[in-house]
Amino acid sequence: DLEGLSSLLPLLIEQQEQRRLELFHQRFAMDQHAIVSITDTRGIIHYVNHKFCNISEYSHDELVGKSHNIIKSGEHNSDFFNTLWSTISQGKVWRGEICNKSRSGKLYWVDSTIVPFLDDAGKPYQYISIRTDITERKRMAEKIIASEQQYRNWIESVRDVIFQLDEQGIISFLNPAWEDITHFKIQETLGRNFLDFVHHDDLDNAVAIFKKLCDYDITSYKGELRFYDKRGLFRWIE
Repeated sequence: DLEGLSSLLPLLIEQQEQRRLELFHQRFAMDQHAIVSITDTRGIIHYVNHKFCNISEYSHDELVGKSHNIIKSGEHNSDFFNTLWSTISQGKVWRGEICNKSRSGKLYWVDSTIVPFLDDAGKPYQYISIRTDITERKRMAEKIIASEQQYRNWIESVRDVIFQLDEQGIISFLNPAWEDITHFKIQETLGRNFLDFVHHDDLDNAVAIFKKLCDYDITSYKGELRFYDKRGLFRWIE
């Protein structure tokens, strides 16, 4: 009855206010940590937080009402964004790394999670994007890759044989100079014991040296050993 409903009204209002406060505090906490935006199903921005403005170098007014194309970097192809939109338009969460471009033209990377908000029919009516700045991590990864490539180029171009053994003496790495000196192909050598290639008169010495290295009795060795080549001849190797 009306009297019963009127008695419940203050409680309902209190509960609604409590939920509103909880949502406010949750959004406040999220805004302190992450780059946040909310868009409609067309991709038009309805909300951006302070961190979004800082990293994009656009003001709140310059972003709201625009699409995310305003920060599009051109680093991703159409298939990338087609997959993104296909995922979220089906009401599924999308996660990935996106390269954006700030107002000044500076590229920056974000680890992004896009969550669809669904209506009663299970259809998305807006999307919330939560991002973390990973630009420095990406830059460091690129530097490491470039450094490793530079090192590998040097390894493969030197005329000295560079090799790597495990603790059993099994060859796990060789550079191309091995083929020039021994005529054995790298692929037919990898996985074999280096003693297979040592001259029989030098075997005892090679075994003794290798044992000392494995036992840390010595930290390095420089000397001369004879190695067989593929023709059955031997080569002196320093």
